[in-house]
Amino acid sequence: MAKQSSKKSKGTKRNGISRRTVLGVAGAAGLAGALGVIGAPSIVRSAELKKVRFGWAAPAACHAPLGYAAQEGIFAKHGIDIELVDFLANGDDALTKYLASDKLDVGAGFLLGWLKPLDEGLDVKLISATHAGCMRLLTTSASGIKKLEDLKGKTIAVNGFETSGHLWLKTALAKAGLSDSDVTIVPIPFPAMAESLRSGKIDVG
Repeated sequence: MAKQSSKKSKGTKRNGISRRTVLGVAGAAGLAGALGVIGAPSIVRSAELKKVRFGWAAPAACHAPLGYAAQEGIFAKHGIDIELVDFLANGDDALTKYLASDKLDVGAGFLLGWLKPLDEGLDVKLISATHAGCMRLLTTSASGIKKLEDLKGKTIAVNGFETSGHLWLKTALAKAGLSDSDVTIVPIPFPAMAESLRSGKIDVG
């Protein structure tokens, strides 16, 4: 997770919310997520709570604990009036754009997706790292692709260039002794990947 850095205040607090509070809530949300997966959250609101605009990817299973925590009032118990904002609906890079334009206070996302924005000077603080391992390459059973080395000469879809998925793919290719020149990489939005795979437009997504 990352939150927008503020140069107007000292220490680790922003809008009256400490780093310890946010980390505590993140841990509680992860524990709550182990209990079940829910749909759209019903946000607990109170004028006495500190409002936090939290960027999440609503369709992502690994973000389900955030929705669960919001619905069950776990954020509210820690003094936070949470507003979950689905950044993924506007593209994988929307999270960093929203933070940079002060449309969000905190966001959850993959570290790889932050490398380029951070290099370009995005002023945020990384405050937690709690998850890894949910990126996968999918193909059809008839493709004959069984290992990374089999990707040579294939067309691979990513949800956007320089996104976390694209950077992860480049790392995986390098470990298999391949490079970008050995494959064709095309940007395709997540909702269109399955149909693109079925139609033969891509070999892997």
